[in-house]
Amino acid sequence: MNKRKLIAPILMLTAGAITYVILLCGGIYSFRDSLLILLLVLIVFYLIGRVIQTRIDRFVRENEERLKEEESREGAVIEKEAPESEGEAGETGNANDNGEA
Repeated sequence: MNKRKLIAPILMLTAGAITYVILLCGGIYSFRDSLLILLLVLIVFYLIGRVIQTRIDRFVRENEERLKEEESREGAVIEKEAPESEGEAGETGNANDNGEA
């Protein structure tokens, strides 16, 4: 199983557990209000987790595509032979370049 698929549920359940403990210890809300708040927290944090998961998936996919492009470029490069240096082929023996002998 893809570990990135677990981001949203883990974030949602963690936020729900923290909310439940706070609501339980606080005791200022009725049971019905506590359940409503818990439901809203679960929904909001699930949506936040899905957004994070989508962004991470997009980032990973773009990196994989970029790596494939770089690998294909490296595979298609044909190395050229290095040209002969100018000192070996183009030297005429004159010390100065102004054309005087």
